[in-house]
Amino acid sequence: MQQRISMHDTPWALRLLGGALLLGGAAVLTGLPEDVWTRGSRAAILTLMLGGALMVGWKRGLWIDPYAHKLGRWWGVFVPLGERTDCLEPLEAVEIVRKVSRSSQHSQVVYGVRLVAGRRHRVCSHHDPVRARRRAEALARALDIPLDDRTYAGAVRRRPEELDESLGQRLVREGGVVDPGPPPGRIEIHEQAGKVLLRLPPAGLKASGGLLLLLPVITLPVSLALFALPLLTFQPSGLLLLGMGVLTVVPALVTAAVGAWKAARRESVGVSEGGGLWFGWRCGPLARRRRLDGGAVEELFVSTPEAASPLAPSGPFLVARGDGASLVFGRGLTEEEAAWVAARLRWELARRHTAGVLSAGTVAVR
Repeated sequence: MQQRISMHDTPWALRLLGGALLLGGAAVLTGLPEDVWTRGSRAAILTLMLGGALMVGWKRGLWIDPYAHKLGRWWGVFVPLGERTDCLEPLEAVEIVRKVSRSSQHSQVVYGVRLVAGRRHRVCSHHDPVRARRRAEALARALDIPLDDRTYAGAVRRRPEELDESLGQRLVREGGVVDPGPPPGRIEIHEQAGKVLLRLPPAGLKASGGLLLLLPVITLPVSLALFALPLLTFQPSGLLLLGMGVLTVVPALVTAAVGAWKAARRESVGVSEGGGLWFGWRCGPLARRRRLDGGAVEELFVSTPEAASPLAPSGPFLVARGDGASLVFGRGLTEEEAAWVAARLRWELARRHTAGVLSAGTVAVR
């Protein structure tokens, strides 16, 4: 455990905005002739440049002293100007949480890193789950305390010495991984040349989900005809009516088509001969694939949604993640199907890691 840990959390977007204000203000001051300036306009430009300088120099961070049981937060402009210190109880864990803030137009996901010591102390927040996970792992190693990843239900707490251990290594070390047997009815399994491919059923739509997709297509034209057109003070032309109809109906049709496509696409997950895990989906001519190397897969578990989607049927899904990526797949599976997929993937990863260890040992003996 380190004596004292310091972390900086200065937003680079704020510095970029401040730099733009500084450069823009300097360009205006030097580029315009003197006769166009007034006292108020010059003061406004200088005020903007001062604000830009404050943004460029803004700094904040925190430090943790585990032996003194203290946590300090500081802030300043170019140099530290203020600090607040909190007392810590004995350290328990580093925690990652996932929060979704929803508005009428969009939703935003934020991943927060917190220090659990009696109560929870916020360390930092990121929109990228990989950055948040790396920051949390670095903090857990430095403080020699477990990492508790709560971004999805079902994850397990990992000790500091297990943070760099692959899932295959951990399964072989713990033992007890067995072949789960034949797949449930809706899952297809294909094995060829040491590779295993599991084709999963599509997520599908709720009965109410289909109505939600069609609702904008129906209501937007009606709203346009009943409310928007009577407000016009002139007689609209046919071209104007066509343009307004396209602007209202086409986005609704695109939204409905995207929702139906996500519900109809079929996902696949596979394990390569070398123990790599890859995930993909296909719907007609469209397809995508992502891959995690065998040594990079650190967790694989079944989770359940905190709040069911209004479109997809509620049910479990699977999460596979490592330091460089996080994959979520299997929405629409039943509990039995999700448990079987997780068990089969764990078994495949464990036996491939065992085969790799044996092969390396055989080569070393020779």
